Amino acid sequence: MRLAPALLVLCLVMSLGAAYEVSLETSSPVYAYDLWSITARVTDEGSNVTYPSCTYEILRDSSIVDSGSMTTYEEYAYLSTYFLDSGTHEVVVDCYDGSDQASVSVMPNAHLDIHLSPVSSINDVLYIKAFYEDNDDDPITSATCTARIYINNGFWTSLGLYYDSGGGAFTNDITVSNSGDYEVTVSCDAIDYVDTSSSDSFSIVAIPVTVTPYASSASGYYGDRKSIKFGVSPSSAICTSTYGSMTKTYSNEYSLYVDLNFVGAKSVSVTCSAPQYSSTSKTVSFVSQELPTALEVGFYPQSPYSFQLFSVVPGYYDNYGRQVSGASCSLSFDNSTKSGVSFQSTVFRAPAGPSTPEVTVSCDASGYEKASAVASFSVNPIQLAGGLGFPNSVKEEEAFEIGVDLQPAVDAECFLNGEFV
Repeated sequence: MRLAPALLVLCLVMSLGAAYEVSLETSSPVYAYDLWSITARVTDEGSNVTYPSCTYEILRDSSIVDSGSMTTYEEYAYLSTYFLDSGTHEVVVDCYDGSDQASVSVMPNAHLDIHLSPVSSINDVLYIKAFYEDNDDDPITSATCTARIYINNGFWTSLGLYYDSGGGAFTNDITVSNSGDYEVTVSCDAIDYVDTSSSDSFSIVAIPVTVTPYASSASGYYGDRKSIKFGVSPSSAICTSTYGSMTKTYSNEYSLYVDLNFVGAKSVSVTCSAPQYSSTSKTVSFVSQELPTALEVGFYPQSPYSFQLFSVVPGYYDNYGRQVSGASCSLSFDNSTKSGVSFQSTVFRAPAGPSTPEVTVSCDASGYEKASAVASFSVNPIQLAGGLGFPNSVKEEEAFEIGVDLQPAVDAECFLNGEFV
């Protein structure tokens, strides 16, 4: 119940060195938008001054909110006004060279209480009720009330409230679609009443999706495809992966497929989400080993003749017998090393035969083990043909030359056996 103005408070301040003295009388207590009055009486050396001339200033938080001249009447000056804001106000009155001031505590003429319905899960409905009442606890039905809703310290939405005469409150509702920390701030304003705000908060913790990998890792050889299964609940959950592909194999089961096109270990994260649930992530690993290989070395022709050009062809195979084409190879023969490619020819020249020289070959490719081999082949001697050339006749004791004509023409050491007849 609002308190009626009761006792008049007398404030008397002596202004040193001034001819006029000012005393103030104020009504108390004071509510916002209530009519409030102040009376100033002025004396000059103990005698009342009739129809005094006085001015006033009203300050709130050191800022002037109102000022002017007071109404004069017989032996006093007076002011009647309304305070539009609650809080402490200072009223300064100046009459001639005399002054006095009064401190006035203005109480709000309305109060606001808000009630939020219990909310525990995503998609629950939040009901907001705001009781905006005057000092007699009567609803201020002409008010405008708005709710601003924040989630995790960020603004989410605003909602206008309507007055429900049956419940005596401003109300509205909204479906809460996300988990997090919520704060609801309701603000109400009405003509002749102070603007008032009130806040309340609640939190929603969503149930996480259950994700259970059936294995923590899978391993294989380069080029293989491996998979890991996951049990997932609820069945409406959708799962994705940072590598590979996810396939729903049963209502509550997903399979992660990964092609081992790398060598070493790779971690893969699987995240599953569902409406009204918080997302859950699990990490598994896949290990890929280099594929075992074998190396075969072919010669063309298989047994070259001395000094003949011949080809070396590396045959590079994986452990399934499949060709590994295009691999980089190194071929060493007769103090010479050349770079080659698997299943392609590299040409060398054969040494003198008969002999059985060796060729060292190694091949390597990404995802495959490096393979090396030493292979030997036979070099056949060249079949030489030719004739002798010498003069038809010579004199006794005369020197002469005998020539050897070889096919093919090669540098060779020849021995001549014969006798003169």
